[in-house]
Amino acid sequence: MLRTIRFAIAVALALAAFSPVVALAQSSQDDLHNTIQNSVLADPRAANIPPDQLQGLVDALVAEAQAQHMTSADILYRPQQAAAGSTFTGGQTQESTACATGLQGYLCQFNRVFGFEGNNYEIPIFLLVTTAFLIAVIWELIVHHRKKMEKKAKKADPFAPLH
Repeated sequence: MLRTIRFAIAVALALAAFSPVVALAQSSQDDLHNTIQNSVLADPRAANIPPDQLQGLVDALVAEAQAQHMTSADILYRPQQAAAGSTFTGGQTQESTACATGLQGYLCQFNRVFGFEGNNYEIPIFLLVTTAFLIAVIWELIVHHRKKMEKKAKKADPFAPLH
């Protein structure tokens, strides 16, 4: 009897623990359905589709989106619009505000080379500092290796003249 009560309590707790997950999945499916339906209806050509065909289209799109593990946030995501003059089309060249001269001009050009736009100079400064640090570490490794090889050479030939 006591074992049956414990089992019933365990089952009830497990169901209580999983009920928010099931509810969230259902609301997420409804959100996905509503998002896809609103996206389809936003197209003016959808006005000519009969309601039953429209519902079939939306259901097929929802099934495909679920198969690809998409959420409504994935569908609604709009990347930030690029700054004016920062995109290329065909033979067009990129023309934007000119960089200043001096250190700020150098950092501005560095930003452009790596695809960043604007006055944020933290990225090029960080890249320059880390590059300088890497060069210093490599230089120290080379110096250490040369000293090590020099000691080996002296041990190998004890009669060699010292520098």
